[in-house]
Amino acid sequence: MTSLNQIILKIPHRCTAVRGVFLRDKSCLNQIQRVKWHVNNRLYSASQTAKDPIKFTSSKAATWSSVDSFGPPPKQIPDIQVYSVIFSVASLLIYFAFLREENDLDNELESTLMERFPGYEEDELQKAISVGEISKQDVSKLKARLAEIKRTREC
Repeated sequence: MTSLNQIILKIPHRCTAVRGVFLRDKSCLNQIQRVKWHVNNRLYSASQTAKDPIKFTSSKAATWSSVDSFGPPPKQIPDIQVYSVIFSVASLLIYFAFLREENDLDNELESTLMERFPGYEEDELQKAISVGEISKQDVSKLKARLAEIKRTREC
């Protein structure tokens, strides 16, 4: 422990007071507290240096990680939040997967691209045949499908 005399010596002259007299200036009180903490810390560190060196495994540095210094602060979420999110996602999934009736938009989404644009498949087949012939691949199935499309279009 530090004595009151040591603390008073460290305080600037304008903040000194006679023992037993209350200080009314808050800045002086804050400065007294700071000096007292500083003197206590210095005395503590001086007593530590006189002894053996501090062991790393017994110090706070052994349990300190970089996440403590550089990581984001831990988020404090209410306990009920997890359950409310699970319940809402589950209820939406049940509604959209099982309870909702099909409508015309669902039927439109089930159709393929070739059904939506009738000439698209024929153009793509002609491009695939020309690329296949250049690279000397078997294009007999593509030609058969193209012939089938032309027959159905003519009927």
